[in-house]
Amino acid sequence: MKPVRIVVTVTAVAFAAGIASARSSTMLTQRRLKTDGIAEQTADAQVRAHLDNAIAVALNQIARSDTKANVLLVVLTLAATALGFVLQGNSQVHWIIKAVGIIAFALLAITAWDVLRAITPRMTPKYGGGTGFVAYAKHESSGDLLQCMVAESTLEAKAETLRKLSHLAMTKYKQLYRATMGMRYLLPLTVATLLAYFIW
Repeated sequence: MKPVRIVVTVTAVAFAAGIASARSSTMLTQRRLKTDGIAEQTADAQVRAHLDNAIAVALNQIARSDTKANVLLVVLTLAATALGFVLQGNSQVHWIIKAVGIIAFALLAITAWDVLRAITPRMTPKYGGGTGFVAYAKHESSGDLLQCMVAESTLEAKAETLRKLSHLAMTKYKQLYRATMGMRYLLPLTVATLLAYFIW
């Protein structure tokens, strides 16, 4: 009987050890999965925070570009007034002065075109628009709008919004850059035209 008891005891011990090992392995796996899940959530939170910050920066750059465009429009208006005063049809104005004034006025028109393009609202994604209230206004019901806003909370949607806003900001930058380059030539020509008009 003793050998049977020994076998039974050894079998029971081995079985218990197996169960303990399985439990330990299961607990380790659960801990690993929990740790991985926490790490993944932390990474997602960091990416989301980075995207939100980048979106805020892009919106700020767009607002600054619009402010610069408005300042340029004021300067262009003053230049147009001055050139219009010279080119109003006074027959006593020398033809050279009129020629320089016409060149300056043509450059002013090109510069104004770029500035107006920079402040033109973008209504479609093709030109970097289609975000925020522009996208919300396209929905015909509050339910569709709610689904849209829920979808926008994903990382992919935020990344797409950032892409559109960055494209819009870069487009405005390029247009304002061309307008600023035009102003470098326009202002000296305008000043020269006025000086020549009053001195000549």
